[in-house]
Amino acid sequence: MTMKVRLIPQIELNDKFWIEFDSISELNLEHYVQMNSKWLRSYISSYLEPTQVFILGVYDNSKLLGCLPMQIEEHRATRFWNYRILTILGNGPTDFYDIPIAKGFEESICLLFVKYLKRSKAWDKLSLKNIPISSDSFTWFKKSLELVKLDFKETTPNGYFWVDTYDLSWEAYEKEIFNPKNKDLLKSERRLQREKIILNVKTFTEDIYSHVIGNLNLYEQRRNSLRQKNTYLTVERKKFLRMATALYEKEKSVSLTTLNDETNEVWAFQLDWLVNGVRYHWNHAYNENYKRFSPGKLLLKLIMKDSFKDPNILACNHMRGLSKYKGKLVDNEALLGCISLNNPKSFRYKLTILISQFYKLFSRS
Repeated sequence: MTMKVRLIPQIELNDKFWIEFDSISELNLEHYVQMNSKWLRSYISSYLEPTQVFILGVYDNSKLLGCLPMQIEEHRATRFWNYRILTILGNGPTDFYDIPIAKGFEESICLLFVKYLKRSKAWDKLSLKNIPISSDSFTWFKKSLELVKLDFKETTPNGYFWVDTYDLSWEAYEKEIFNPKNKDLLKSERRLQREKIILNVKTFTEDIYSHVIGNLNLYEQRRNSLRQKNTYLTVERKKFLRMATALYEKEKSVSLTTLNDETNEVWAFQLDWLVNGVRYHWNHAYNENYKRFSPGKLLLKLIMKDSFKDPNILACNHMRGLSKYKGKLVDNEALLGCISLNNPKSFRYKLTILISQFYKLFSRS
């Protein structure tokens, strides 16, 4: 077997490539939900120029065995030039990243990727993040960097929470694990009963984009309350969401759930991906006017309850983010790793460091 690594040109990122990519990803990645052609093609079309796509592939003759999907971003280095940074393809909306490699080839293919990167002058810095630390590819990529003596920094700045829905009945889980950690939600439920407020749940599996756009006011309220950027305001984000949801709808792997009162006013919404038996809770917002009733958490509880009773759902995954409220809902936690390094062959990086050192010396004198 003769394996070769190369940068895949834009013209080859066709249906044939993405079919092979999906086959490797689905069979070998723990979280295939966003490392697939539906997600990544939608992202490329919505966010990137062709020159920003940087995908390395390892082939045996014409057969794809592994892929390192990245993109090039430019960040300020000095007032005169920018750094060219290689980061994960899908940076921004992507919660789970990984390196798709055929089983048994992780060691040799990661070494080919790293050797290619060491030879290349096309990048100044590299940052691969949101990788499950349990990933074999993550482990072998780090070992390969050590083998070729490329200095890197490994961190675990983020993680995710999840619960398996097949170990216990919902009634047992609610009594033993959920309720003891969510007494505030129990108070909200009693408040709803006292005020005789009746809420109902609606689930949509078609025309998801229109339903999300129709409830963006809730998302904007929530972002403003947290003093966070409202990413849905961008043209790119809306295009991406429209494309991705349409593709996931075709495979019945996306749903939007709303919590409504008797007047049909939406109190909260939750956008989920359903892939390989896992319900991934991706995006949500609630009506700030009803914050005292904890509508967002109540909706998640009702969705989880249904998931426990659905034999096709094996887990509920709250995706990237270690917010305290997520940890109260479930009983498992895992970390996401990040690898960052500088390119020792980068002229821009060397010159920037040199100038920085010069200014430090000059300022001391």
